[in-house]
This record gives sequence, structure tokens and C-alpha cells, in this order.
Amino acid sequence: MAIDLHLGDTPLQESCGLFGGLVLVEGAMPILIPQCCGMLADIASWEALTRPEVFSESFCLEGHPCPQAISDSVEVEIQCIEDWEPFEMPAPLSYKVSRQSLCDALEEAKRELNCFAAKVEVWGCERGYPGAADVLVYEK
Repeated sequence: MAIDLHLGDTPLQESCGLFGGLVLVEGAMPILIPQCCGMLADIASWEALTRPEVFSESFCLEGHPCPQAISDSVEVEIQCIEDWEPFEMPAPLSYKVSRQSLCDALEEAKRELNCFAAKVEVWGCERGYPGAADVLVYEK
């Protein structure tokens, strides 16, 4: 399994989480893919973008480069500004998504991630690693 390759000789508790992340999709077209070193646990960073207040901040900080988010009361604008490192494509310079659409998509992504985490947990229990999903999926 990919987890065995990810861990290699590294003990589970010393491992980083699994690489990956969320893909922002419109219709069937990917708009933004996880960048280098992106993690499955980046979902928490995306969830922070759904809060109701106005903000401007970077997110998915484990990856590089990392996108910026600017929010008003209705929309979140995602910016892929290439200061020193290019974004992997696709990555529009700017993309706006309604906060509600983002909330709905994240709920679905959390359901899928939780299903995957349950499989990781089974893998861990079979190998004597209870809590494997906390480390590899959620980085707790």
C-alpha cells in the first residue's frame, strides 16, 4: 500500500502526513490543484476560509507556493500570485467562489476524507498502529 512506501523505515509517530490535498473544481474542470508538499490535512486550512468575517491571508501553508484568500461577506477570492515559485497548473491568477459553494464543497470533501481516514485506521490497526489516521491524514 502507498502508506508503506510513504513510511519506509520511519516510525509512524515521526512521519509527516500523507501528501495530497483538495482540488478546487468548477463543473468538471480543475481550477486549483494541491501544490508541492501539500497535505491531506490542508482541509483545515480550506475550512478556515468559510468563516464569515472579512480576511486576507495565505492558506495551505505546507505547500509551496501557497495561495492567498481574500474574503468579503459573500465571496472568497483565491489568488495564485507567483512571487518566487510558479504554481502547478491549473492555477488562475484570481478565482472567486461563493462562501456557500465553498462550504458545500468542503462538507463533501470532509465526508470523502473521513472515509479514506477510516481505511487508513484499519490499515494501522492491522499493523499495530492505532491512531494512524490522526498522524497520516489529519496530522494531529
